[in-house]
Amino acid sequence: MSVMAPIPRGGQVAVRDRVLEPLRRLRGRARAYLFVRGAVRVWLAFMLGGLGQLALDRWLRMPADQRVLFNVLLTAWWSFVIYRWLVRPIRAPLSDDELAAVVDHANPGMHDGLATAVQFARGEVGDEFSNSPRLIEETLREACARAQGVPFLGVLNHRGARQRLTELLSLFALTGAVWIMTPELMNTWFLRNWLLRDVAWPQQTQIIPVGFDESGAMRWPIGDELEIRADLYGKPPQRVLLDWRTTEGAGQVAMTMIGQSRLRASLGLMDTDVRFRIHGGDEETREFVVYAIERPRITRTSTRITPPAYTRREAVTVEQQTVFEALKGSRIEIDAWLNKSVSQAVFRSSDESIGEAEQVADDRISFVWDAPQSGSYSFLLRDADGWENRRPVRFTVRVEPDEAPRVSLALVGVSDAVTPAGVFDVALGFEDEFGLADARLSVQRNDDPAIGIPIGAIEAEARRYEHRAQIDASRLALKPGDRLRIWAEADDTDPAGPNTGRAEAPELRVLSAGEFAARIAEQELALRREFERALSAQRAIRDGLDRLAEELDPLTRPDEGQTQRASGLARRQEQQTAVIARVTDAYEQLLEEMRANRAARPSEERRLQDSLIDPLQRLSEDGMPAASSALEQVGSEGGAAVGAAADRQASVMRDMRDVLNNMREWEGFREAVAMLEEIIAEQESLRDTTVTAISDELDAILGLDDPEDGNP
Repeated sequence: MSVMAPIPRGGQVAVRDRVLEPLRRLRGRARAYLFVRGAVRVWLAFMLGGLGQLALDRWLRMPADQRVLFNVLLTAWWSFVIYRWLVRPIRAPLSDDELAAVVDHANPGMHDGLATAVQFARGEVGDEFSNSPRLIEETLREACARAQGVPFLGVLNHRGARQRLTELLSLFALTGAVWIMTPELMNTWFLRNWLLRDVAWPQQTQIIPVGFDESGAMRWPIGDELEIRADLYGKPPQRVLLDWRTTEGAGQVAMTMIGQSRLRASLGLMDTDVRFRIHGGDEETREFVVYAIERPRITRTSTRITPPAYTRREAVTVEQQTVFEALKGSRIEIDAWLNKSVSQAVFRSSDESIGEAEQVADDRISFVWDAPQSGSYSFLLRDADGWENRRPVRFTVRVEPDEAPRVSLALVGVSDAVTPAGVFDVALGFEDEFGLADARLSVQRNDDPAIGIPIGAIEAEARRYEHRAQIDASRLALKPGDRLRIWAEADDTDPAGPNTGRAEAPELRVLSAGEFAARIAEQELALRREFERALSAQRAIRDGLDRLAEELDPLTRPDEGQTQRASGLARRQEQQTAVIARVTDAYEQLLEEMRANRAARPSEERRLQDSLIDPLQRLSEDGMPAASSALEQVGSEGGAAVGAAADRQASVMRDMRDVLNNMREWEGFREAVAMLEEIIAEQESLRDTTVTAISDELDAILGLDDPEDGNP
């Protein structure tokens, strides 16, 4: 067990002055030397870090965010260097024991006296039985005496310390000289990297690519020619090169000077991301990147067309269709799906904007068109980068107006003339796709005001209406020589209209009974002549059959030429059928006109029907079609079918001759009736003349003449 033995006061003072105080000074000097050595390394770290930062920023033109990141990394490294070479060495404990041991080691003559003195000075002298106070005091006195001649600071490397100090001062001087010699460069470095200001590096030539953001990025449409443009400031270099690289390769192109301050280089059609640098003169730009993007475009469309409410039609939706029709007043809603989000979508024609589309989702726009017009339209799409769609989808819109109602008008029993006593029907038809609002029938004599003819009420919003109206000419006070107009009109339910449809019959001439009879006679004569021509043609068909029959053998089939001749006769027979049908229709029309104009007695109507119309109808519907079929059989069977065909031809000829005789008898009857009517008319005129003459003679005999006439 050790105890603290008391040390005489004189001994304590001697130990403090000659041992402990020199050790304290040694400790301070050692830490100063450590500080200088650490400061050199720290300052070197500062210089190297700053130089690297300057070089990288000047070469890469780092944006602010990259500079901040580099500052953080650099500060962390500097902090480590400061701690490693300054803080930790200075804060490391240097005890008196360690320093005394170092001095003892450097001075063998001390025989470890300093270490013992330091130990005894702390009172570590053992117990009272092993160490006497006198011995301790003697040991301390001896150590102090030896320490008086020992250079404590000699254990330090003063030369190395001076060299480190010189190095430190040199580094300070170098730093200051660099700052003084290149103040613009150093200020730019400090402002850009530590104050994070966006100032340009000083240089003779400066090249700034156009269109890039702060991070050095630009977006370019795929398929467009990539053209890099840059502004040139300062001294123009003799040559400017652009080094580019993609995932598929790399290359270099020379930039072309445009004017005095613009550079240009084309890299071909854009298909993938491109990174590049530009160097020329003392300029070496940082790396720029061009990202390949798609232009905005439409990938799918859906169009909803809502007709006007009055049409009572349901809305129609069409997918992937860009050509459509719409009724005027319809509402068109176009939904378009896009390949990307856009900042603007405008629906427009070739020369004007129709309206802004609403972006209902990132990849979908919608446009509502309340008043569409016919034409060709498209969407102008613009994305966040300002790029527009180059080949827009064309929408072809054809707006159809609501057509006026379709009106049909047919005169029944009259063609182009009517008598003052005529009564005839008018067949009316009205139709509108979306509904009728009103319909009317009007007549007009000469230039008199129009007169409405009642046609009945139309059901609300009916789409079709038919009516048969009757016009009594006797109620219109018509006279021979007048003109009669007849027309029908209809209105639809279009609230913007209405639209009016109209149909008008040919203008009717008002004829006297005699004029009408003469007109009928002319038509009958024309029909008889046409029938006579048909009879002559029928006779030629019969003669052709007779000639063919002479060549045919009943036991053999006809050859090709004979078959063709038989087929030709059959076709001519079919043409004859059409002629007879036309004549039949004409006689039926004549009969209708006679009935409508009260120009035929019932007996005349029956005679015309029985002797002309019915026989002609039997010919066109039965006799002639049968004759045509018989001729076809001759072409296929030959002589075996000739007999039946000849019988058919004989029957047709017989019937046609009978009809012709009836026509002639009918014409004679009509002429006789006309002659009788003329005689009756002349007889009535003669009677009126005779009555007038007798009346005048009686007046003279009875003295009923004017008294003044008898005065002398």
